Amino acid sequence: MLDRLGQPRLSAREMADILTLIAKETSVLKTWTYTLSQITTFGATAFAKKWPSQATEVGLDDYGLAQVTNESDRDPWQIPRVRQRFTDEARIQFNLKMNSMDALSQLGSLAFDDPRDSEKWIAVNPEVWTSWAKRGSIATIRGGIKTGKTNLSLLLAEHFIKKGHVVVANIVVHDPPPAYVYCAKLSDMLVAVCEARLQNKEVCVILDEGGLFWAKIETVRPRNIDLSKLLLAYGKLHACLVFISHFEEQLPGIISRNSVCNFEKRGLREVFVEVNEGVRIRPRLLTSVPPTNLKYDPDQLQYYTLDMDVNQLFDFMSSLPQGANQWELVLDYVRKRKGETGEDALDPKQVALWLKQRGQSERKISELVQKSPSTVHGWVATKK
Repeated sequence: MLDRLGQPRLSAREMADILTLIAKETSVLKTWTYTLSQITTFGATAFAKKWPSQATEVGLDDYGLAQVTNESDRDPWQIPRVRQRFTDEARIQFNLKMNSMDALSQLGSLAFDDPRDSEKWIAVNPEVWTSWAKRGSIATIRGGIKTGKTNLSLLLAEHFIKKGHVVVANIVVHDPPPAYVYCAKLSDMLVAVCEARLQNKEVCVILDEGGLFWAKIETVRPRNIDLSKLLLAYGKLHACLVFISHFEEQLPGIISRNSVCNFEKRGLREVFVEVNEGVRIRPRLLTSVPPTNLKYDPDQLQYYTLDMDVNQLFDFMSSLPQGANQWELVLDYVRKRKGETGEDALDPKQVALWLKQRGQSERKISELVQKSPSTVHGWVATKK
């Protein structure tokens, strides 16, 4: 049951169902069921205005409300502060309920897992790893530092390449196969996608450090609309996307809501998987995840630059006449417009400063940018 708290998407009904099963204190259950009902009916912002004390209790204080977007206003799981508060409360209630049972009941309550919920990676039909990837589909990979997220993404890349896809990614691979194209800029990715499509090849785009990259972008200026249009642009180009992020709270809402394939790395050789399209796989833990055959540096911080105006790109693609060769037209457009925004590459120190300004703790920043706490402290302590 607690495994479900790690899923990228939970409806308000599913949140209420989880708490109904594990809550020890009736008052907590009443508070959350009422809150979830109010948020889904009227929106988080309206709920906070009408019931400020109760809203603060569930994470909708000033900081929590600042995280609310038009898309997440009636979707409590997509509001990071609310999601974290709910997760903490669920774990507390589970602990209280377990401790109120006798030893035999505790043992029985823990022995409800289907033994099939854990199996080896090699036992899964390999079609699972690519069949979800229809044009415009999204997969997410998330997990802590050094849990093997990049290795997993390159394992997926190998499967796509075997299927005849071109893989376009911002992960540096040494001596890559011809079908693997490294791109650290949006314009380069678009060029690679169009060139592949002109050869009638399907494309998988892999964006590593996606949550970190977007944390930077959202700090500079709001880009929720840009991200939505970027996803639609990839869909129009018939590409699927694998989006890699460290933490659930760094996963943009539009990504988690639209993902059809979700991976949560829990260790170097363990991953919790759910696939909802193609050859489906119900949520389960897979063990013995093998190393990729592609050579890469696991300590390399991946970079990505948004060097084009996404809004203008989307408007251009939307205006293309029906029947036009969009691959050639977009290719020509990108080559003329690349570099127009002039954004700098992702710099860990700048990101650390931006995240500090947004109220993130130094511990969280250290985990996010993969630098030691002392290094992060040196970066942010002198900046007010």
